[in-house]
Amino acid sequence: MTFIIYHGAFAVFPDLQPQAGIVSFNTPPVFGIQNRDPESRPVKSIRGLINSLIGDKVWLNTKGASSSGKKSFSMELTERRNSALEAASQSLFDESSTRSEDASVLLVLLSFFSPCEKIPLELFTRGSTPRKRWTIEGEVELVDATKVGLASWLIDILADGQRLTRAFRELCQLAAVLKYPDETYHLNEDMSARVHRSLAPDALPFWRQQALIVAYRAIPWKYIEFPEPVVKSFLPHLHHVAEAFHDCFDELPTATRTDFMLTLIEAFRFPDMAWKYFAIGQAELAAGRLKDTHLRLCIGQTKAVLGRLSGNMDEATESLQDFITNDPAAAVNKRISCEVGVAIIQRSLNSIQVADLSTAQKLLEDWNPLGDEPSPLEEILSFRKHSLLGRVKRLQGNFDESLKLLETAHEVSQKPSQLVFDEDLRDLTCDLADALRELNEPITGEGYLRTEIMRRTERPDPLTGKSLLELALSEALFAQERYEEAEKICVDIESRVSLLKYERLRVYVILAKLSHIRSDFEVALSRWSEAMQALQEFSLVDGQVQTIISASMADVLDAQGHNWLTRESPRRASLNELAKPEGVPHWIAGFRQWADYLQSRGRHDL
Repeated sequence: MTFIIYHGAFAVFPDLQPQAGIVSFNTPPVFGIQNRDPESRPVKSIRGLINSLIGDKVWLNTKGASSSGKKSFSMELTERRNSALEAASQSLFDESSTRSEDASVLLVLLSFFSPCEKIPLELFTRGSTPRKRWTIEGEVELVDATKVGLASWLIDILADGQRLTRAFRELCQLAAVLKYPDETYHLNEDMSARVHRSLAPDALPFWRQQALIVAYRAIPWKYIEFPEPVVKSFLPHLHHVAEAFHDCFDELPTATRTDFMLTLIEAFRFPDMAWKYFAIGQAELAAGRLKDTHLRLCIGQTKAVLGRLSGNMDEATESLQDFITNDPAAAVNKRISCEVGVAIIQRSLNSIQVADLSTAQKLLEDWNPLGDEPSPLEEILSFRKHSLLGRVKRLQGNFDESLKLLETAHEVSQKPSQLVFDEDLRDLTCDLADALRELNEPITGEGYLRTEIMRRTERPDPLTGKSLLELALSEALFAQERYEEAEKICVDIESRVSLLKYERLRVYVILAKLSHIRSDFEVALSRWSEAMQALQEFSLVDGQVQTIISASMADVLDAQGHNWLTRESPRRASLNELAKPEGVPHWIAGFRQWADYLQSRGRHDL
């Protein structure tokens, strides 16, 4: 066994949604043990297990340290292992039995994860293997877990799939751990409590920190790592270990603390709202008294997203107040330039939320990467700029410009690259198909949509969240007069639980149009009423959208012979009151063509 202290610079960089930027730190020493023997060996006693873990050769990079300090550290290390391994024996009630060192160590580590949730094997392999992070120049690098304090002897166990599986199998044979058919495991609360009671009090912080590092490092960063569906099962464990550690963040080395905070901000993008509040709250706690404006900016940008999602636009705006867009460093520094870019994206999204499309457009058009050869980080910002600006142009009615911008973004996403755009492809494809719908090219839009739907569903682990894509597809089919296909999709979507309010609105609109065009006026009136009710959940909606729905309801009533209802002034006033002057003129794709259809039927109140 060889004991090593690692020194060096550690750079960690946040991703783009909902934050961006780059910062580097000098790490304090991080300790680890490198195991020369890859095989787990049964041991007959606690002393033998300690000796096999630590060995008789200990080398310390202790330049400038006193001899008493060296001795103290060596004793502390021995006591820590001694306590942990003794705890494993006491918890299993089998001190005299043969048990591998790997199984003992794994049992202690497992006890710090949530006893209420199943534990996927991937949590440990991802948490202990190198993870992708941003460099100061906006490039991508692999960062070893030792750089943030994960003990190298733990890495030897957790990062080796066969070795880890053997350790889990052994714990299952000892009835310490339960294995499920889906290759997940469970350590019950009673066993966790027994392990903790058996550990020496001064060993608890070490193991708590190791569990925290493993749990947070398992979370992928957007655009540089693919978010496998299994990642969502990591979140309860990250919640558990972070909550257990929240009053000890000051004890973490700066590099670990920073990487943890930025990963929490990355994890913010996963559902649901309760998790989002927890993630940003823990990130703020971890920030504590750290004097780093970059990290504060990352938190601010995330809070802006939270404000929009919760409908609190004051918070969304105030969270970005401290950002200075005219920082002279942005002219020469790619890190600052990318920070500017992400803040601009957040501000433009705030503007879209309040229907200020001209401000959103100007903000986006003012940002560009530095130089002719953008870094990968700048490539992501450019991709997001084109995607969002393409959406703004469509909402404004500039459909040709919108299509060019969206096609540019789509081409970037399809090029072979180290960057991963999968999490943005659903919304980008919907925007692209909607722009093509407005340009009366629904067949081309259908092609984009079916390709993306197929990509998501034919994976070994199909991606969720296809309702938006299928609604855009249903609209494209409606435009081609393929009504039965469109209806079948919408009926299926309507039956799903937990639809987004925009998804529910759009499914009502398409079903209403289908009934209306078939002259099934009773059903059409019911559907238009549902659409109007759903529309009231949106604070700023263009008056044109509400006017078209009102006109559709009036057209149905006229067709049923109730035209006196729409001509009568109180009834007509109640319909017209729903039309407000503010909002986004081309919010729902296909409404422009539907208005033309109503006018062809003699409606002159649009």
